[in-house]
Amino acid sequence: MDFTLEELKELKHCINSTIGLRIQYDCVLDEGKRKEDNDKWLADDYKLLARIVREIDLRKIEDKECQ
Repeated sequence: MDFTLEELKELKHCINSTIGLRIQYDCVLDEGKRKEDNDKWLADDYKLLARIVREIDLRKIEDKECQ
């Protein structure tokens, strides 16, 4: 599935928001399964965010080269 640049930017904002919520949630969690899950999902979110940012950067470079 291909996303437009605008869709990728929106996904980036959504993931940033999710990361912020996971960080806030982590502040109120005690040790246990929920904390482990939250930490795993937070790491996954950071990886996904990095992939999206790389794709946005590549698209911007491609757009400049086409002009």
